[in-house]
Amino acid sequence: MKRFLLLIGILGSVSGLFGANLPERAQQETINDFSGGLNTLYPAQKIANNYSPFIRNVFIDEGIAETVNGYTVLGSSRVLNKITGVFPYNLEDGTVYFLVTDSSVTLETRDFASWTFVSSNSNSGALLTWFQVRNKMWGVNGVDFPITWDHTTKTILNGTGGTPNVPKFKYGEYYDDRVWGFGIPGAASDLYFTSVITTDSVVIAPDDSRAWPAINAVYAGRGDGTNGTSLFVYDGRLRAGKEKSIYTITGDDPSNYRAVKEESGVGIASDESIVILDQNFNSVGPDGIYSNAERISDLITPDVDTFVKSQSNILSNTWESQADFAKGQFFGSTATADGILTQNGSSVSINNISAVAPAGSFLQINSSTTVQTDYGVMTPTFTVNSTFFVQPRTVTLWMRHNGTCTGNQWYAMIRNSVTRNQVSAGFASNNLTTSFSKVSLSWNRDDFLMFDGTQLNTGKFEINIATVTDGDNMCVLDVYAATDAANATIFLVPGINAQFMSEVSTLASVTSWGIFDSLRETNGGTINFFTRTSTSAVNITTKTWEPTNAGVTLSAPLINNYIQWAATMTGTRSGNDIPTFNTIDNVTIDHVQGVGAIARAIGIDWKNRYWLSVSTIGDTSKRQIYVKSRITNKVPDAWMPIDGMDMCAFAKSGDVFYGGSCSTGIVYRLDYGTNFDGRAISSIYKTPSLTFGSTFFDKEIMKYLVHGEKNTGGVLTVGTSINGGSVTNSTFSVSGTGLFNRIVEGVRNKGKTLDLTFTESDLDQKMRLHEIFVIWEPTQVLSNK
Repeated sequence: MKRFLLLIGILGSVSGLFGANLPERAQQETINDFSGGLNTLYPAQKIANNYSPFIRNVFIDEGIAETVNGYTVLGSSRVLNKITGVFPYNLEDGTVYFLVTDSSVTLETRDFASWTFVSSNSNSGALLTWFQVRNKMWGVNGVDFPITWDHTTKTILNGTGGTPNVPKFKYGEYYDDRVWGFGIPGAASDLYFTSVITTDSVVIAPDDSRAWPAINAVYAGRGDGTNGTSLFVYDGRLRAGKEKSIYTITGDDPSNYRAVKEESGVGIASDESIVILDQNFNSVGPDGIYSNAERISDLITPDVDTFVKSQSNILSNTWESQADFAKGQFFGSTATADGILTQNGSSVSINNISAVAPAGSFLQINSSTTVQTDYGVMTPTFTVNSTFFVQPRTVTLWMRHNGTCTGNQWYAMIRNSVTRNQVSAGFASNNLTTSFSKVSLSWNRDDFLMFDGTQLNTGKFEINIATVTDGDNMCVLDVYAATDAANATIFLVPGINAQFMSEVSTLASVTSWGIFDSLRETNGGTINFFTRTSTSAVNITTKTWEPTNAGVTLSAPLINNYIQWAATMTGTRSGNDIPTFNTIDNVTIDHVQGVGAIARAIGIDWKNRYWLSVSTIGDTSKRQIYVKSRITNKVPDAWMPIDGMDMCAFAKSGDVFYGGSCSTGIVYRLDYGTNFDGRAISSIYKTPSLTFGSTFFDKEIMKYLVHGEKNTGGVLTVGTSINGGSVTNSTFSVSGTGLFNRIVEGVRNKGKTLDLTFTESDLDQKMRLHEIFVIWEPTQVLSNK
C-alpha cells in the first residue's frame, strides 16, 4: 500500500509539473543528476543514470547539463605556423607580456597584434618551453643550448662570450633561488642546478659564467632504465618525475641536496600535463590520469588508452673515449688514452734520417732537355716507426754532373709512389761541377706531401732531379746519398694534416634531427667536419659528404637512420718547424625519437577545473580536450570531453584563458562567447541505455518530459534509439527566456532498452538541461532482441 501511494505521489508531481494526465499503469524513469560525466568503461546499459556513455561540449558540474563556452580570436602572427607555447612574462613595472612560440621561432607580444622577434632556428622536433627566472625568461628544449630573453636581448648559454656552458636540459624550474634542469640527452637521471655564490663569496646570477659548476648535480634513479620526464614544484618541494617514479628533492644547500623516491610504479608521461589544483598535482601517467598517486581516469579507460603518452626522447650519440674513436678509421690521426683525437706524431721529432740509394754509392739520374720521369728511390738507414706520419722539409744531397750539362738550373721533385702525390723545389746549381758538391733542397712548409713510416721503410720515397733550361747535350746527374749520414740527410717533420672517419651509427628512428656538436681546440689551425646519412649501412658509402658546422642542427632527411661523420684537421708550424696540433675532445650527434613534441599532453587549471588537451594515437595531428569537474561536484573526478578546440598550448593571466592553435599562428581567448570562432558548438548529451529495471521484458515507451532553460532562437533535438538500433530525431523549439517544460509526443515505441541523445548544434545556441523524464508502461512480453 505504501509503495502504491508513493508511486501515485511521484506521478502526481510529474503530472502537475507538465499539466498532463498519465495512464494508470504508467511509470517514469528520471534523469536529473548529470554529475557522473563520461563513462566509457562499462556497457551503456550497465551504468548509472547520472553517467553518460557519450558526451561532447557539455559541462555537468553545476547541477545541469550545459553547453560549454566558445572561443574567439585574440590575435595572430604570420611568422608562426602553429602555436606550441604561450608563456606570460611579468615585468617589474606590473605589465605582462607573452612569449609565443612554434618551438622554432619565438615572438614577444603584449596584445597579440604587434610582435617583437625573440629567437629562431630552435629545433622544431623538440618542444621549446619558457619559464621566468627573476627578470628574464629562459627557453629550453633538451636539444639546443638554453637561451635567455630580458625583454631586449637574446643570449645563448653555450659557454662562449662570457656565458655559462649550461647543460641542454629539457625541463626547467626556478626553485630555492636556483635554476634547475632535468632531462639531458644521454643523462636521463641527472638533475643540475646553479650556484648562487662563488667560492670567494661573490653573489652571482643563474646566467653568470660561474653559476654552473659540474659538481652541482643530484641523481634521480640512476640505472633504473627510465627517462626523466618532468620537473615541477609541489607542496613547497621540487619534484622530478620519471616514466615510472617520482622523486622529491630534499635539503636546502648543495651539500645536502638529495633525490628521494616518493612514488614507485607511478610516473609522469608529460611535464606539461602537470597542474596543481585543490592541493593535489594532476598529471598524465603512462597508464592513466592521476591526482597525486591515485588514478582518476578509470571510468574513461578506453579513451585514455588512445592518448599519446609515449615520450619524445632526445638521444645523443657520443664519441669521447679512445674506444669510441677506435671504431673509426685514422688517416694521419690518433686517439690518445684519455680520449683525445689529434694528429699522429704530436710527440715525434724525426730529424737527420740517413737515406741511401739501394743501387750503390750514388744514385744516377739521366735528364735531357725535357723533364724526365725517372725517379730514384731513397730509403732511410734505420727503420722509422711505422705509425709516424711525416712530411719532407729539407733534403741535403751531394751532387755532380758528367761534364756534358749546359744548363745551370735544376729542380728536384719528391714523390710518394703510393699516393702519387708530389712536390717540387728549384735550386740554382751553376757551381755544380764534375765533382760532388753539397746541395740543400727545401720545401714550403704548407706543401702537403705525407709519408708514413711503412712507406719510408719500403722505398716509396722517390726523388727526381731534372733540368729546366735547354741544353744540347744529354746530362747525367749523380746524386751521392750513400754511406755517409753527414753527407746525405733527410729532414722530416710530423705531418700537420690528418683525417678521421667514424664508424656508421645506426639509429632506431628519427623524428627530428638535433645538433651536431664537438668540444674541440684548433690551436690556431682548422678543423672541418662532414656528415653523411642514408637509409642503409650498405649504400652510405655512395653518399656525398656534406660540410657540417659544429653547433648547428642537421638537415638530413628523417628517413635516413644511418649516419657517419668525418673530420679534417690542419695544424700549424712555428719556429724550427715545431708543429701545433688540433684536438677533438668529443663529438655528439643528437636526434629526437618517438612521437613528435607537438603530440604531448598539456594541462592547465581554469575556474577550478583541470583542462587536459591530448593527441590520440589514431590521429596525432588533432586534439581532444578532457575537462575534470570541480571538486565540489557530486562525482569530483567526472570527465567532460570537448570537441572542436584544436589547441596545442594553454596559458592564463588575470581573468583571460589563452589557447594556441595547432595549425596556425592564431592565439585565442578560451571559455568565452557562444561559438567556436564563428562555428556553432555542437553539444551532445547521451543518456545511458535505459533498461527500466530489466533487460528481458519489453516496455512501451510513451513520451518524454524535458525540463530546461530557454534560449532565444533555440532548437533542441532528441534522438531515440530502441534496442541499440537506428536513431529517430524529434526537434522542438526552446526559444525565449526563462525555463521550459516540454512534452515530447510521437515517440511511442516498444523495446527492451532506450537510448536518448540530446543535441544543440545551432550557431550561438546553448543547451541547458535540468531534468529528463521517460514515461513508459511495463509489459510481460519476452522476445528475442
